[in-house]
Amino acid sequence: MTRFIIVRHGQSEANKTEVFVGHKDAELSELGFRQAELVADELVRERTKIDKIYASDLNRAFHTVSPYAERVGKAVIKDRFLREIYAGRWEGHHFDELPVLYPQSYGIWKNDIGACVCDGGESVAELYKRINAEIDRIAAANDGKTILIGTHATPIRCIIARAKGVGVGGMQELGWVGNASINEFEWENGEITAVRLNYTNHLGTLHTEFTKGSV
Repeated sequence: MTRFIIVRHGQSEANKTEVFVGHKDAELSELGFRQAELVADELVRERTKIDKIYASDLNRAFHTVSPYAERVGKAVIKDRFLREIYAGRWEGHHFDELPVLYPQSYGIWKNDIGACVCDGGESVAELYKRINAEIDRIAAANDGKTILIGTHATPIRCIIARAKGVGVGGMQELGWVGNASINEFEWENGEITAVRLNYTNHLGTLHTEFTKGSV
């Protein structure tokens, strides 16, 4: 069995300004950096022995797990396959612009996310396949170990959909996890089970929720 502790990045500057960034490299906000420290505090408090640390190579995810990595003296392995969805022509637009510019595709994002194809970018089905294939690869390479991963909101939603058995077609039934939330899964023989989802108690009053589903 491989155990995964998967953390969504802290609040980014793009979250703060409600801009859809996807593969664009938005940095953490001042609050996001503080949330990253609180993630490290919680993981240290829980005394979980983490064997390896991976993160999306985008700064907002990498810098969310970096404080913990520094405390325990481990490197963070950058992994581009753990990135957020590539949103093509949506990237860099304020969320209020998207229903005007792309009413059909963005309407699908809002109402049936698993069927969505970002204009000029990835489909959610492609993201689902990419993320879950990478989870399988990391699990197979780390049997019996505990892995910390820093990634993004839509990838985590894809992993939860797999764990709950609803697949990409059932993703609309699921909500978003909060910034700097801790999500825990167990992987064994290709099956993934959710142990803890959207845990944010460590954030206290610094907990932030989605307003428009910004990623």
